Amino acid sequence: MKRSKTERSIRLGIISFLIATLLWLYIAEKEEFGATSDSRTIELKYYNVPDNYNYNGPGQVEVKVWGTLNISDDNIIAYVDLNGLGPGSYELPVHMNPIPGALFNRVIPDKVNVTLLTLLQRELPIEIKLTNIIENNYIIDKVSFPNNCLLQGEEQIINSIVSINASVSPRPEKSLNQFDVKLQAIDKDGAAVNGNYRIIPDHANIYVSMTPVLIEKDLEVQVVTTASESTDQIVKSIICDPSNVKVLGTEEELEKLGAFILTKKVDLGDFNEDGNIFSTIVELDVAQSIKAYPAKVWVTIELERAKGSM
Repeated sequence: MKRSKTERSIRLGIISFLIATLLWLYIAEKEEFGATSDSRTIELKYYNVPDNYNYNGPGQVEVKVWGTLNISDDNIIAYVDLNGLGPGSYELPVHMNPIPGALFNRVIPDKVNVTLLTLLQRELPIEIKLTNIIENNYIIDKVSFPNNCLLQGEEQIINSIVSINASVSPRPEKSLNQFDVKLQAIDKDGAAVNGNYRIIPDHANIYVSMTPVLIEKDLEVQVVTTASESTDQIVKSIICDPSNVKVLGTEEELEKLGAFILTKKVDLGDFNEDGNIFSTIVELDVAQSIKAYPAKVWVTIELERAKGSM
């Protein structure tokens, strides 16, 4: 009989303690008796992620804390433990580290859905793309350090990547261009790939050397003459030897020349007016970047007096 009364007293004591605890939580939540409650949105951490796996799951949870108001977010840690799990989907509990200064805490939700995905790795070469140059107009050497990069991410995304591009805009006037470039993953349609993956390393040092492609062209020589207004002589004939020369330059430069190459000006006033035929060596008038062969021509000019002059 005594034993039965003792057991009954123990049960009543336990029930009373539980009721008191629940009542205290209710009062604390109502911010009575000096206790306060506070809700925080906290980053949800994921511990013990297996090697070569990635996870999809919520990034934040709400944590309700009862206690003092000066608790820092840095002291509130909510986490999911992925230790020992393989690929698949799971409903996992959210754990909390003890919070200094807190009497009680509650995390919402207390369970989250997490998916573990196998990571795929591929190695691809780095392709250097020139964005402002017509490559056929130059002899170009392109070097990347490193030459290759490693892709790591979800299988579907990694398999959609067809190239890793380093896009640069070299300056043609510089013989050597150097760049530090962020690498970009490209799909089969030429678009940038978005999603959960990594490029290792994500930057590359790019070196581009450029030499213009030169073409050769035969051009007729035109002799340019000048004379003072007081002279009474006019040009009767001009013979140029050779009459055509070879020029070497870029396609753009030679297009500007057209069908002729001009000489530097020949001043007829520099010659003896007693003679009507004279010869001289004249330089061709071309830019330094254009090479002419020969660079000088032999010019013979026949003069005659203008009609009506004495």
